Amino acid sequence: MFPLVYCIFDTIGTAADGIILDEEAGLGLGEIDVLILYGLTFLLAGIGCYIFMLIRNKKPYNPFAIKELRTKGVAACFEEFGQIFYVFAMASKPMLAAPMVASYCIVSVILSRIFLKEKLKASQYACVIAVITGIVILGISEGLGEME
Repeated sequence: MFPLVYCIFDTIGTAADGIILDEEAGLGLGEIDVLILYGLTFLLAGIGCYIFMLIRNKKPYNPFAIKELRTKGVAACFEEFGQIFYVFAMASKPMLAAPMVASYCIVSVILSRIFLKEKLKASQYACVIAVITGIVILGISEGLGEME
């Protein structure tokens, strides 16, 4: 149930990003403004998590400890780089960027097949092929639309 709910919220969020960044029909916020809003959202979520851990563990959590910075700090940097690329991609070509961004689950399935040697059923292979075909068709249609 959780993956389904996540996909629904992710779809709504991606559509909202396209509307927020659309200068013609949407709100027309700039990329930097959206990145600041994302940063503030993550800050509020981080403060909430810090308070939760303080209440649960009865001691303060130190996010700046060396072992925390090595793993979670590096992961946070990569997450922020991903947000930057996402926002600029959505601002330039939302109709092409949204399906590409949403295909991360297919990339995860392919990588798990390659590196973790997970077995896939024929129906799962068909789903992977269908998603990749859909992304290619969207890319071609976007390219043809620009030629007109």
